[in-house]
Amino acid sequence: MDGLFFITTGLAIAGKFEEAFNFFKEIESVIKSISNVSKEILTQRKARLSVAIAFVGLHGGKVDLVEKSLEWILDSQEKFDKSFEIVWANLIMASYLLRVKSKFDLCREHIKKALSLAKEIKFNHFWIALCQLYFGVYYISIGEMDKSLKYNIKALELFKKIKSSFNIAILLNNMGDLYGEMGEYELALEHLEESINLLEQIPQGFFSIEGTIESLITLTVEHGDNERAQKYFHRLENIYNQKKNERIEFGYKFAKALILKTSSRIRDKAKAEELFKELIETKTISFDVIIKAHIHLCDILLMEYRIDNDSEIFTELNYYIAKLLT
Repeated sequence: MDGLFFITTGLAIAGKFEEAFNFFKEIESVIKSISNVSKEILTQRKARLSVAIAFVGLHGGKVDLVEKSLEWILDSQEKFDKSFEIVWANLIMASYLLRVKSKFDLCREHIKKALSLAKEIKFNHFWIALCQLYFGVYYISIGEMDKSLKYNIKALELFKKIKSSFNIAILLNNMGDLYGEMGEYELALEHLEESINLLEQIPQGFFSIEGTIESLITLTVEHGDNERAQKYFHRLENIYNQKKNERIEFGYKFAKALILKTSSRIRDKAKAEELFKELIETKTISFDVIIKAHIHLCDILLMEYRIDNDSEIFTELNYYIAKLLT
């Protein structure tokens, strides 16, 4: 059963979510057939399965599974032995509360709980580092850049010690985004490029190279470095044409809309407008991208209104501003 669990987790980390969901059915049938182990061990294995389902649900687009899978564990976590499953359950719930529910205080409480537990389990370097990474994500989400940077640096040091290349790449990407928000353009480029260089050397997972390229496109467009943005976009387009799936398509469309918006041609800006509208109506947990799509769309509509002074455009602009604020 443990072997099936680790296979499933590996599939999820590799971004093969449908295959992972299929394995869950097999694990559930194995658990039901077990009769020669203690109730405590069986409960621990059920908890492990539930946490894995929540992880796959969060990253595989079935977010309703997160609360369903974790609720019984988190409500009675004091009854469990301190283990990585409970640490992981708290971190997944923290991510869900942040990305899906925007409940920042509850998110922070779950990360604090996870870190407290991580300090008490064996072989805990990975989990302590992961908690620091989550604190970094939390603090950038509430606009506390200096605190976010502090936690990202801590996490990076720990992951370098245990040579976790995948998580080092994630942190370099996060720090690149953070430096971009702080106006440190060259540092942002340096960290994002370093993340790409590392991702090219390891197997691709649910966090993959195209996400970092999208960050580079956003960064370079926002700094008016359109020539470099075009170079990154061509690279992303090549990846998109090879892979073509829903996860890549969403980021690709956003990047394409950004590039089209930088064009001086009216028809390109019109195409960008349509793409931003399409993205806004997409069902996704990438709320940060949806917010950016709203902002860029409103910017285009404002430019149109200044040129045409058309009341219909003004009404549409107000509609999207109101939608952004809700």
